[in-house]
Amino acid sequence: MHRLLVKYITKQATESEYLEVKAWIRESEENKLVYIQMYEAWHESLVANKEVVNADAAYDLFLNNIKRSKAEY
Repeated sequence: MHRLLVKYITKQATESEYLEVKAWIRESEENKLVYIQMYEAWHESLVANKEVVNADAAYDLFLNNIKRSKAEY
């Protein structure tokens, strides 16, 4: 789901992927929290690095931020 969330956040998801992510977010508070964390990590990475973002590197950054956030809770 993480790769699909990246596509959703970066507005690269197809219509069916978009609908799938929206449904997934609504399934549980945990899913909603994962989405929020990824969304915030994405925007933080854009602010930190104003150059063109490498999608693979951004995905890795998302995963690291999520792991770090879960470790804090």
